[in-house]
Amino acid sequence: MTISHHSSFLEHRLHSSLHASFFENNVRSDVMDVEASPFFATSPQLDASPQIFGQKKYEVTIDKELTPQKKPHHIIVSFVIIYTMIFFNGCCFTAVVPSVPFYLQVLHAPKEFLGWVVSFYSLGQIIGSPTGGWLSEKMSSQRILTISSSVGIVSSILYAVAPGYYCILFSRFFTGISAGMEFTTELTFIAHHTNMKERTAFLATVTAVNISGFIMGPALGAALALIDIEIMGYSINEYTGPGWLLVIMFMVDLFMVQCLFREHPPAKNENKNATDTSSEQAQLLADEKQTASSYGGVSNGQTEKDSKKEVINGQSPSETHEKKSNVDIDDNAVSEEPTEPPPSLPLVLSLIFIQFSLMIGFSLLETIASPLVHDRFNWNVNDCNLLFTCGGVVSLVVYAIFVMLSKRVADRSLVFTAISLCFVGFLLAIDWEGLNWVPHWMLALLPPYLGRFLTGFGLMYGGFMIGRSITFALYSKLIASQYQGKYLGWMVAGGSAARTLGPFAAVFLYYEVQSAGGKSIAVFGPAVVLHLMCLLLMICFWADLLPGNLGLTPVAIKKRSTTKKRVEQLIRLRKESSLPV
Repeated sequence: MTISHHSSFLEHRLHSSLHASFFENNVRSDVMDVEASPFFATSPQLDASPQIFGQKKYEVTIDKELTPQKKPHHIIVSFVIIYTMIFFNGCCFTAVVPSVPFYLQVLHAPKEFLGWVVSFYSLGQIIGSPTGGWLSEKMSSQRILTISSSVGIVSSILYAVAPGYYCILFSRFFTGISAGMEFTTELTFIAHHTNMKERTAFLATVTAVNISGFIMGPALGAALALIDIEIMGYSINEYTGPGWLLVIMFMVDLFMVQCLFREHPPAKNENKNATDTSSEQAQLLADEKQTASSYGGVSNGQTEKDSKKEVINGQSPSETHEKKSNVDIDDNAVSEEPTEPPPSLPLVLSLIFIQFSLMIGFSLLETIASPLVHDRFNWNVNDCNLLFTCGGVVSLVVYAIFVMLSKRVADRSLVFTAISLCFVGFLLAIDWEGLNWVPHWMLALLPPYLGRFLTGFGLMYGGFMIGRSITFALYSKLIASQYQGKYLGWMVAGGSAARTLGPFAAVFLYYEVQSAGGKSIAVFGPAVVLHLMCLLLMICFWADLLPGNLGLTPVAIKKRSTTKKRVEQLIRLRKESSLPV
């Protein structure tokens, strides 16, 4: 009796110990397994350990690629250089834009030529971006950045010493090529040297640094507007100063790339884990189909007679079920080679149209803002630089607010808010007092046009800066991984087309209309209509703007949901059946 009691006590302690050990090692990892499933993010690796009481005990090990790793010192230095170059890239753009219309007037260029100059910069980016991506597969990032910085130095010198306005055109074109090559290479470097967990934070930092450059560019241009000197026969003033500033920045870039920049073998491709996720989940489903419903290695769907027959034939019941599980898997399980249906064309075109509208609205603003405030308020180059600086500050504040909101608010709501800000901003920028058909009682309710324009400028600037990045993020999340390259290429092409065509439309509409009120409504009126259409499109497709549901049929959405629930159910069953009954 004592021996029996003692044996039962030991058996109870043994079961308790195994139970505690199992949950200590697996319960937390089970939660991570669900969050890392293909319906959330990437998947951890599942390894089957030796059987315990006829059942498999699963242990989850997290791939090091999915956790932030401490980087070598030289890689940290290289990242600092990359961020510095991105900051200079933003400065190079906004330092020149406010003074370009005045510079072209000094060089006796026709008014319509402004549209060509602004568009050729975007055209250079269209050529430079894919070129940089293509070269990144054939040579090191250091060599590509050296080439882009050298092209930037030459084009900036041409801008500063331009004898005629056609030199300004070619200078901006080659500066755009340099900027496109550089930015693509920088993003490629970040992608190669970060894992999936780190990448979102690093890319968010890119946006913050770029916006900071947008702020400092006009501020530096305003400081240069106070200088009017001549060195070795070359003038440095409010028109040529931004060109010499670009020369200095590109020379600093070239020095950092040659002396301090170091590369590292690209990080292991974490997409391998994402690719293997389906087979891991399929194996989990197959194994759980056996173990979760069996006791001591005999399943509920198998009689003891069948089990004994398999043992006589030299096969254990578990081995037989493992063989069967490779063939007989539930229809709702994830296939080894999952194929997602392509997204619906109407929704894809709607999102591309939203990005197109945001980009064309900003191109209208950056092209016409300086001429408009000069004609309407008699502002000079320094005033225009301060205007763009304040716009950059507003966009940085809005960016910080949206970053905090992104933790609580869905991306589709943030995009809708950004478009709404641009819509209201363009409405405020219209000079309603200059329109004869507006009733006098309505004009009496409006505040002065200067205050309205400045408020609208800040809303448009901030709304565009946030809307562009969040639209890209939402678009990327809504598309299956195998379609990312093609459909993101369409999105980039739509934005580039807007940046190329927008300046032409802005210059033509602005200078073809004579009245002050007519000029503003001719430029900003179409932008109001475009952004209103974007809001209506988002309302129409609101239910589809959720990650994973882009254009899927109801059957596909149901299958996705069923598979997700099946994986969660199997993990729960694995906990419940961890010990024999």
